[in-house]
Amino acid sequence: MRMASQTSPKKPRVLVVDDNPFIVELLGDLMQVDGYEVVSAADGPEALAQVAADPPDLILLDIMMPGQDGYAVCRQLKQQPATRWERSPRPRRLRGRRERRRAYGKETRPCPA
Repeated sequence: MRMASQTSPKKPRVLVVDDNPFIVELLGDLMQVDGYEVVSAADGPEALAQVAADPPDLILLDIMMPGQDGYAVCRQLKQQPATRWERSPRPRRLRGRRERRRAYGKETRPCPA
């Protein structure tokens, strides 16, 4: 009879970033049921600090947040070699044309510094 290994495989780690605690809890519960380790951040700076300390396997990032929005966080992540991904999922439910253009990198005005 073969004994199970003492070390279990590492769970994929997901960072949920949203200023709404209900959304964080909902997404966290859904991801945990599927076997993911979930950590959360309430805003952009907190998310960037967590990514710098221990990069997750996946980030679920809210676009509409007060202060530093999801677009700004995404731009900062893409500028760092350790967190630059070849492909980024795009938001699906954006209300206006401007939001869609901004999400797909086709904003006609320069990004704020």
